[in-house]
Amino acid sequence: MINVTFSDSLSGCLKMADYYAKESNNEIQDLKENLYSLYLNLDLGDVSEQPFGKKRENDFVKMFGNEDIPFMRKWFNSELKKIDKIEKLVKKGHDIRIWYTERTNEFCGFCWLLSMLDLWGVENNKILYVKLPQSILFDNGRYEIFGGSGMFEPKIISQLVNTQHYLTESYKNYHIRQWQRVREENAEMRVSINSQLLSVSADFYDSIIISEIGKLGDTFKQAEAIGNCLAKLWVYDSFVAWRIDEMIEKGLFEIVEEAKTGSQYYCRTLRKNIKGENLMENTKDDKRIIEVYDAYIEQCTNEPEAFLDATNGITYYAKKNYWLILETIDHFIRIGYDGINFFKKDNVFLNSLDYMKPCVYTYEGEEHDEYIRTLFCGERLKNTYEKKGHYYAEFDSFSIEIIPYEDNEELPQIDRKDFSSYKNLYGCERFITKKCKCGGVGKLLLKFDYIYVVRCDKCKSATNIAFTANEAIESWESGNIPEDLSDIVIE
Repeated sequence: MINVTFSDSLSGCLKMADYYAKESNNEIQDLKENLYSLYLNLDLGDVSEQPFGKKRENDFVKMFGNEDIPFMRKWFNSELKKIDKIEKLVKKGHDIRIWYTERTNEFCGFCWLLSMLDLWGVENNKILYVKLPQSILFDNGRYEIFGGSGMFEPKIISQLVNTQHYLTESYKNYHIRQWQRVREENAEMRVSINSQLLSVSADFYDSIIISEIGKLGDTFKQAEAIGNCLAKLWVYDSFVAWRIDEMIEKGLFEIVEEAKTGSQYYCRTLRKNIKGENLMENTKDDKRIIEVYDAYIEQCTNEPEAFLDATNGITYYAKKNYWLILETIDHFIRIGYDGINFFKKDNVFLNSLDYMKPCVYTYEGEEHDEYIRTLFCGERLKNTYEKKGHYYAEFDSFSIEIIPYEDNEELPQIDRKDFSSYKNLYGCERFITKKCKCGGVGKLLLKFDYIYVVRCDKCKSATNIAFTANEAIESWESGNIPEDLSDIVIE
């Protein structure tokens, strides 16, 4: 067995976790066998080359531009040697287990490695993966959030190995397609949002970095600013240091005192060239949605909740004390009965709600994205306005109308006894990029609120049923459309 991580901390943790696995007589006891930690930082810089060459090496060194450059080049080449060793082992027939989280650098590494294993001809039944959770609710009631794979205790890792899965064709194709897309786009940076890789500019996180620096005095330690940012961002300290270096070049800050000999270069002292409270004027939150929540103040158990309908355009039926919360890097956007409002991400806002939960549902012990999460995550809010008592919000790919729930004549009439009918589902057309063999376009359909398929609008071939929109779309994009749904009714 080969074990691959994208974090030195996790690799060290696996060595200890192997001890706990043996101590507890866990059936899986090969956690440190052929252990490789790939430190590739594929969320940043040029990724167009395959295999990696000079462009990638130069960008890798650039990320640590104030460090020892010859050492960094040697480090990069040592990573390439690890890749060569992994390739030789899998080609000899070794199984491989990949450990990752959705922290962007690890998620990029996972998608890239799957593409390489496919290129090397490794069969799916030789590939295992362990997707580590972002949070855990323990039996004793303790709730803990993990900012990356390096934050897990060895004992927990020794138990989480039991969540490993063999790679399926659709899961592999979904992640390989993501890597192929961002590789072709070859942007300055990539981010992971709602299990998707997005290409963005290098200043994507600048708003939150500048916001944190704005809270410090006119003179401040760069290391302190970096530490404050890491409490909010799933990135490395070297990345934040690099972004601040870029801001120094633009004149936002100046160096007052260099770091002492033997210290990290970013242990230096900086001074703001503009007042801290005005720093936010130099950047803008692009309002890209990173999470979606249901929220309310007090639950009315004898009345239906507010809900979103995407079968007749896209409409949110709003009810007092219920809200749809969209989270961006800097703000919460609250959509509800009183319109569309923006709030700073702080405890004052969070404490104003009795309940706030990501839009997921649990099926057979696993959490799945609700359609509303698939719809919004990755989109940016472009405009809002009011017209005839209704509110409207325009996003990158669609618009949504907010209607008061008591406008009963405008509520969709849903016959839940009619289990033979499907409804067209709108808003996620951007994800359906492949065409059917007949040249037809895929249309996402919903059947009694929890079964999804994508069907060709010409020949009516369709995917197998799925319990999430993402799964149905993945099947369509991978060409898995074996069903004939020519005789179904579309409302």
